[in-house]
Order: sequence, then structure tokens, then C-alpha cells
Amino acid sequence: MALPVEFYVYVGYGLFAMFVVWAVISFFLGGFLKPFMQVKRSRGKKVLVRVRNPIQDYFRAGSVEEGVLLFKDREKNTRRIPMMNGVVSRAATVFWVEVDDEKNCFFKRDTGEAAGTYDAVRVDSYITRALVRPGLFGDSTVRILLLLVILALVGIGIVGFLVYRNGVALAAVQAVVSSAGVGVVA
Repeated sequence: MALPVEFYVYVGYGLFAMFVVWAVISFFLGGFLKPFMQVKRSRGKKVLVRVRNPIQDYFRAGSVEEGVLLFKDREKNTRRIPMMNGVVSRAATVFWVEVDDEKNCFFKRDTGEAAGTYDAVRVDSYITRALVRPGLFGDSTVRILLLLVILALVGIGIVGFLVYRNGVALAAVQAVVSSAGVGVVA
């Protein structure tokens, strides 16, 4: 017996809604969700690597093999850092390591400093550049984003209507089946 087409449509809408929720959560968490889930699924074989960058921190899933931490950076290059004592900590139910992106070294959790020197001139330059950069969104970009939000809301409304309509149709089918006595165990 084949399933009706409405079933597949309903499943498709459900999968689409789950994908949208996943995408929104991932967007708001800034890329934390995917590496975190990879580390959770590994059951202790991987560690969560927080890569500290002067512009923005980011997260990657890494592994420790033969005393060396291996992870891929934003450019998909494999980075290798020899492990040290006292750099692995436990946070958010996973093992966590903090790494400096520029110096390719660990951050010490007890002091909060990286092994190496701090370049205040470079950091000041980054801050100044960030403060005087041109606007992130132009007038047309705001209009496009507003249009996309409106289209998303209309799409969610259509999905809700279709789910409601299918629910009403299913209730009508159940009423007909129960009145005919089919499927009733006496």
C-alpha cells in the first residue's frame, strides 16, 4: 500500500521547517553549533577548538593524535600544535581548547594570555579600521533584507495554512472511517 502524496508533502514541510530552525540557530550562534555537534557526536575523540582571532573568534572541531592538536582553519589548512599541560578545559559538556590564530599557539586558561608578545599597535589599528569602515548595509540591501523577511513570513503562513488544511482533511477521513466501522476492534 502506497502512502498518499499528502504524507510526503507534510514530511517535506516538516523537514523544511527543521532546516530553517537549524539555519537560524546556527546564524545566531556564529558558527558554534556545527563544530559543537561534531565534538558531541565523537564522544570524546575530538575537542572543541576556539580559535582566537583579532577580528573575530571562531570554532572548529579538532582531534589530538600522538600529542599534537590537529584542526582546520578558515582557509581549510590543517593546523598542527604540540599539546601542552593545562590547556584542555571542560566547558559546555565538551573538552575545549583555546588557540591563538596568529601565533599558532595555545592560550593558557589560568592566565588568559597567549605565549608570546601582545602587539598593541596592531590591535589598535584593527579597532580603528573597524570604527571608520563604511556602512555595512546600503539602502538597497536593507530593502532586499526586508523583502526576504516578508517572503519568509508569507512562506511560514502558507505552510501553516497547508498543515491546518491537511489536519482538517485528516479529521474528516477519521470521521468517515469511524462511522463506517472500519478499523474498529469490537
